[in-house]
Amino acid sequence: MAVIKALQNWRPHLTWTPHPFTLITDHANLTFWKHPWKVNRCVARWFAELQDYWFEIKHVPGKTHTTADFLSRPFIEDKGEQDNEDVVVLPPELFVKAAIQVFDIDSIFGELDEAVVDAQAQHRPLMKAWQEEHNVTTISTRQPPYGEIPGWRKEGRLVVPPDLSLKQKIMFHIHDAVGPKHLNLAKTLRQTLQSYWWPNIKEWAMKYMKNCEQCHGNASAIRTTSATHVTLLLKVHEAQKEHCITLEDWSTPHSIKEEQGSWLKDRQLVVPPDKELKRRILQVLHNAPTAGHPGRDETFTQVSHAYWWPGM
Repeated sequence: MAVIKALQNWRPHLTWTPHPFTLITDHANLTFWKHPWKVNRCVARWFAELQDYWFEIKHVPGKTHTTADFLSRPFIEDKGEQDNEDVVVLPPELFVKAAIQVFDIDSIFGELDEAVVDAQAQHRPLMKAWQEEHNVTTISTRQPPYGEIPGWRKEGRLVVPPDLSLKQKIMFHIHDAVGPKHLNLAKTLRQTLQSYWWPNIKEWAMKYMKNCEQCHGNASAIRTTSATHVTLLLKVHEAQKEHCITLEDWSTPHSIKEEQGSWLKDRQLVVPPDKELKRRILQVLHNAPTAGHPGRDETFTQVSHAYWWPGM
């Protein structure tokens, strides 16, 4: 290929010369190019093109063939030693910005584990009391390189403090969000006890499932929480576009701002003055198939975690 490219570049000066010229290469096999070989069609076409030139091929070992090295790799130019620093393969502008966020199962339970550890820190005196009462400990049962998130554990399982919202989230992702049909009591307990523990967990799980409408044959209660949540996000974004003037008026007195096409207050999505949309948000978060309808404080905690509007 290098010989062909070089001859094509210098063709006006090298074709049909009265005297032969010399090609110097470090590829010894090229010196046998006139010998009979079985070649592919591409090389055969090159042989036909070489008939226009009168040349001789001379082999020079690569160690002594310094002239070609200087032409291709001059020492005065950039050698590319720092070409791979700060390289962004796919810059952010190549991605489509959307309101839908997809989570895999590992990231979901990773966030749950972090939430459990944060709750343990808030209930530190209780954790110390459970250390003697229920034999919980902070010592990890795994050996490197298989680490685990540091926290209070019982027989390797994370200890969940008396936090109703946190327990509901755990049971929701284990019992409700697995597929179109909910798990039975035995499978729910087995999967829960693989990772989590709290006092009277079996009784708590039974009470949770007694309040699950789908488990009692209500076909209209089949899980669609993921789609429902996405629908809510889309409806809020649509409402923000319709009430953009109102949101701009709210920016100063309520300290809200627009980021990437969404109006936010801190990290919460701002809900415009739409009574039907607010009612829908409260209905979804209050009537979700958890352990009974949460009370006023728990409902407010769940709503304020993702949404905000004046006077909520």
